[in-house]
Amino acid sequence: MFGSDAEAMTQRVNALYSDCGCEIGGAAVLLAMVSLAAWWVWSGTQLSLTIVVWALLVLVAAGLTGKGIGLIRSRVLLMRVLGRLEVDPAVSGRGKS
Repeated sequence: MFGSDAEAMTQRVNALYSDCGCEIGGAAVLLAMVSLAAWWVWSGTQLSLTIVVWALLVLVAAGLTGKGIGLIRSRVLLMRVLGRLEVDPAVSGRGKS
């Protein structure tokens, strides 16, 4: 692995290592928010404190679940990339040219 290939692999490893899961967590919150709004409009339920509290709990749960999924995803991908570096001499740059 030479030059830009090594730099690209380094950037990939660093990005996966520092990923916080916020992108997937944010997407989960957005999806939950749209789903809750659609449910509220179509159900015809009056807005009450109980519904607001439940909606907030659902949004927090969606965010935490999405963040956890994002963290697990990035760690699995990081282990795959690092495993490829250890196993494949052509990828790690330790092979003969």
